[in-house]
Amino acid sequence: FISQNSIAIGANEVSFVTTHTFVAYNTKDRLVALVVTGDEADLNWTRWVAANWIKKLSPELNKRALDGIEPPNSTLNANAEDEPVILATGSGFIAPSTSYVVTNYHVIEGADELMVIVEGGSEPLSAEVEGVDECNDLALLKLEICPKTEGELTLNLRPRLGEPIQLFSYPDPTLMGASVKYTKGIINSLTGIQDETGAFQMDANVFEGSSGSGVFDRGGNLVGITQKVLVEHSDVGYAIQSPYLIPLLNQANIPYSISNKESEVVDTKKIKRLSCLIIALD
Repeated sequence: FISQNSIAIGANEVSFVTTHTFVAYNTKDRLVALVVTGDEADLNWTRWVAANWIKKLSPELNKRALDGIEPPNSTLNANAEDEPVILATGSGFIAPSTSYVVTNYHVIEGADELMVIVEGGSEPLSAEVEGVDECNDLALLKLEICPKTEGELTLNLRPRLGEPIQLFSYPDPTLMGASVKYTKGIINSLTGIQDETGAFQMDANVFEGSSGSGVFDRGGNLVGITQKVLVEHSDVGYAIQSPYLIPLLNQANIPYSISNKESEVVDTKKIKRLSCLIIALD
């Protein structure tokens, strides 16, 4: 465990503030830090996530250092030999007043099982794939229950150069923590990598794991969906423009409206409540 004053090989809960931290050494004595933060309610889940990441990195370490940590009481329970392996994590957002979640196709590609942790929730929810658009790297998931959200999804179909944007995402939860991260910036190009149409470039800080998060304007209208990150340039990101989401919304009969006008600044808490962490399991 790691604390404010000491460090040791192993894994355990840290009881200062509300941070739960897991650290481990690999077979070459190189420190692998797995940090997950959250409230007491979701500690069991975060411990299980950390344990599985440690197992993925070093099976022998998992047996030695995490003996006794059990999976949470959820649909993820399985026999030890059948425990799911985390393929990837990503971000997504809920279509308000529905049980549907939007993310990138590459986040869920190849997964046998999908779990979603909605912002403010403590238990992972099972999700099924409702529809995909591989060409535009979009996916629509359906949750087992309908989270408490209000309103209707509003699309901004005409991104403007210099337009302020904001997003909530879950970049690399094994390192940066499982709490949602807020970032903002502006649209600094109306095309993507190598002038790709249908995308735009933004200067909001995004990282691996931010893929699939909704990019909203100041009025809370969806401008795009985060898709690509340049690893060497974390201050440059790319997003799919919102019109490309419309076919999936129509396929599932998800209500939405269109607003291309500048609107009053919306409370960021309304956008935050739509965000969710996607976990793809094998």
